[in-house]
Amino acid sequence: MTGILLFIFYFTLGCLIVYFLRFRKLGNWWVKVSTKQPDFTYFFGPFESSTEAASHQDGYIQDLQEEGVTEIQVCLQKGKPKKSTLAGS
Repeated sequence: MTGILLFIFYFTLGCLIVYFLRFRKLGNWWVKVSTKQPDFTYFFGPFESSTEAASHQDGYIQDLQEEGVTEIQVCLQKGKPKKSTLAGS
């Protein structure tokens, strides 16, 4: 009986460790879009990979261009930003 309880305990512990390691890994990528007139920085995400983030960036650029935003610069960033929109950056 003790063996079964130890197995359940270690199995659960292992599952939790894998879950938290995977959770920290996921959602690390963001699309950072900087604009002039208006002067803002936008962050879109999170995405599981840089490839997924890159595949979405054209849509964000198109939306901003339709709103008349000029001088758009885009880059991919790893790590969660503190705010999703920053004015005057």
